[in-house]
Amino acid sequence: MIRSSNLSDEAILELINNGNTSECEIDFDVSGDEDYGIPDPLGVHNDISMDINELLEENDKYFSQFSNSNINIEDLVVELNTESSNMFMSTLGYPRMRMYWQKRTRVPTVSNSISRDRFLVIRKFLKVVNDDDISNEKKRDAFWKVRPFIESVRSGCLRLVRDVELCIDEQMIPFTGNVKMKQFVRGKPNPTGLKNFVLANKNGLVLDFCIYQGKGTTFETNSEYLLTIGESAVVHLSQTVPPGSCLYFDRFFTTQKLLDILKQKKIVCTGTVMKNNIPKNIDILSDKILMKKPRGTSVQYVREDKKLCLVKWFDNKPIHLLSTENGSTPHSKCKRWDNKNKKRIEVPIPQIIKNYNDYMGGVDLCDRMISFYRMKTRTNKWTIRAIFHLIDLAVVNSWIMYKQDQIRKEVPVKKIHQLLDFKIQLSSELLEYDENSIDYQKYSGRHNSLPSKEKRHKG
Repeated sequence: MIRSSNLSDEAILELINNGNTSECEIDFDVSGDEDYGIPDPLGVHNDISMDINELLEENDKYFSQFSNSNINIEDLVVELNTESSNMFMSTLGYPRMRMYWQKRTRVPTVSNSISRDRFLVIRKFLKVVNDDDISNEKKRDAFWKVRPFIESVRSGCLRLVRDVELCIDEQMIPFTGNVKMKQFVRGKPNPTGLKNFVLANKNGLVLDFCIYQGKGTTFETNSEYLLTIGESAVVHLSQTVPPGSCLYFDRFFTTQKLLDILKQKKIVCTGTVMKNNIPKNIDILSDKILMKKPRGTSVQYVREDKKLCLVKWFDNKPIHLLSTENGSTPHSKCKRWDNKNKKRIEVPIPQIIKNYNDYMGGVDLCDRMISFYRMKTRTNKWTIRAIFHLIDLAVVNSWIMYKQDQIRKEVPVKKIHQLLDFKIQLSSELLEYDENSIDYQKYSGRHNSLPSKEKRHKG
């Protein structure tokens, strides 16, 4: 498992901002040298998830307000099984939740760990905080209901080792119910939901994120400039990026002002740019003239101070990129399909385009891996959907770290567990979580007794 040394989040951020990552060690916590087994999945998951006792304590306060719910300590322990069962269910993908308990389609791993009715009740009342303990000032935060869980997962992401090349993009938390934070982003696989700005490396490992709260959202940037939402999101996420790094982002974020701000922080950037954000003093070659030239033709414009470069490249259509990292040279070759000759041809590609294609897709890759075995549930509560998405994100991060560790140990590719196998074993170990690790005395004597475990699970 790749993680930093035992430093606080504030100490880690200070080291990153100062460009000193020597104290952030890489710890290869890998067991099972002989059979190449999964390296303690439960430990990897807990490194970036919320403390179980805290979650149980908050839900216990909430459950106690509903005496008719008839929930006792044993089912509070099973609350962990609710999360784990959802995780296990996502690997099977039954079209209906109740099928996991029905006689013909019963899954013992799920049905033996928690009864159907208890699962549904606990999921219905799943809470991260106690509403009565939150002040009106904190409730101005649109995500106050899940803020501790968000910060817990984010804290784990901040402890991960950063690559030099990183990307920032939008990620959608699917949700179609009624909530003021809901957004629509055209072109996304799940266009409707909560918008999440994500910092990731090219392998899809999420290193930081901030969830958009809707109109009027402000991100902490420590900048004296008036910034758009896209610009402020990038500046906010760049606070956890060490100097000397290179960021890649798309045209939603890219402006000349943003690149200049990050250049002052010794962070170079590359991004596609919309025509209306191209510097006005550049007399750029028109699309009509460029499209008459051979495919792969590019033109380059360098600012007078030689700190900013604009490159326009003709592929299927002209595209524009702004960069403080590099320009069009050196050129290399890429293969493209030629509709006229019905074959693949080699097309010249500038270095700036090649780098962008190599490092920009990390967030989309993370989205793709989450979508394979997403923890789906029909619910009109955005809090449950957000919690499940963050759990999926943590699991994908854990698998990427596990895979990197196994590759560094030169484990044969056939012996490395795929995401499906990893998620099944992780959820199975969570279902078998040692109940002695939970403080029962906090919750004893508050709830009505239940029939025996055998009677509840019968049928």
